[in-house]
Amino acid sequence: MKNIESVIIFADLRGLSIFADLIEEKVKMPIKYFEVFTTSMVVEAARLSLLNDITVDQISETISNNRAEQFGLVNYLYQFDDNKENELCKNKREIFIELLINILDTTLTFLNPKKSCAVLIEVLSGIANELNVELDEDIIIKFLFHCSCMIERVIMNKTFHYKEVEQFKISRNEMFNMIDKNFVTVEEIFGIKIGDEEKAYIVEMIDTHYDTVIDTHN
Repeated sequence: MKNIESVIIFADLRGLSIFADLIEEKVKMPIKYFEVFTTSMVVEAARLSLLNDITVDQISETISNNRAEQFGLVNYLYQFDDNKENELCKNKREIFIELLINILDTTLTFLNPKKSCAVLIEVLSGIANELNVELDEDIIIKFLFHCSCMIERVIMNKTFHYKEVEQFKISRNEMFNMIDKNFVTVEEIFGIKIGDEEKAYIVEMIDTHYDTVIDTHN
């Protein structure tokens, strides 16, 4: 185990998380454990681990995000007829959020996923309203997973580093101000202060998603 800073464990049997806990206690290093996964998730974890500037938390977050997509949360929703009544559409969204919460519950260390999702979906809705864009399942998955993990990181003082954050903040000042305003509630509820580096990742995620959506439809 020399020169190893952290480990990700994939196990195909439920209940083996106890071994991850024992290993973590024995070797005194962070252990991330997944018991529901696909081969492509393992391959992606291996690929990411070869990158220089990436942490095990970033790899874990990416895998969790991909797991939500690969296990059919988005496709599951399309079994509903979009021409049904509004009440069915509302139920569809509630089912979608509930499934996300269940997966987040196996990903987060201590944060209550119901609490974080309830707050964050309101934040995302506020951002979408200001940008005059529609929410889709893809951005909901990315936003809820990323920001729930971010809240845990901030509480544990293990925030991500963002290169040249000041320059990026100047170039996207309007978006930063929007994020600042909409995340006040998150900071108050969880008793945290979200730094510019974490906000930069949120700005980048929203920019990238909606730039992609716009390009696709033009």
